[in-house]
Amino acid sequence: MNTPLPMDLREYIVVLDDALPRWLSRALLARHADGDAWEQATIDDGVPNPHGRNCDLVNLSRHADDTGDATARLLVANLDKLAKEWMAAYGERVRPLDSTGHSGFGLIRYRTGGFYGSHIDEHADQRRIVSAIGMCDTDFDGGALSFFRGTHEVALQPGQVCLFPSTFLYPHAVLPVERGTRYSVVTWLR
Repeated sequence: MNTPLPMDLREYIVVLDDALPRWLSRALLARHADGDAWEQATIDDGVPNPHGRNCDLVNLSRHADDTGDATARLLVANLDKLAKEWMAAYGERVRPLDSTGHSGFGLIRYRTGGFYGSHIDEHADQRRIVSAIGMCDTDFDGGALSFFRGTHEVALQPGQVCLFPSTFLYPHAVLPVERGTRYSVVTWLR
């Protein structure tokens, strides 16, 4: 059965409510907010560029594997289960995905003034179909997702997850955080 595809690109941007449980968000922040696993986030070439991306990252999947910590592994296992649910929900709302998993999980921290300039998530060396950004349970202002050179914004609330195609058709940015710290969980469905 062929399902007609939406013609407006915004229809492929899906926000799921209550998709990142508060307990999981709080557990991730309790474990990592003041931890020493943070690295300055980079752009494609692996070199920090604070003029294009001003935020920090904990690679949750790598951290769990490297440390062998049972709690860290349990948190990632819960995120893995959720990613499958996100994939199914996206498939129900937009179209089924030919996806085999995800690229692992990252926790991103944007402090006051932090941002990520316009970019796409598609990479030649990694298969990425859909980008997923889950908002942690934190208090901040600003930091909305901005699509299509500022013509469409998504201001995620704690617990919401935004899913959208990772292709060149979806340039997006994280606008500057005006107050507080914005924490989000990211992955790419592939």
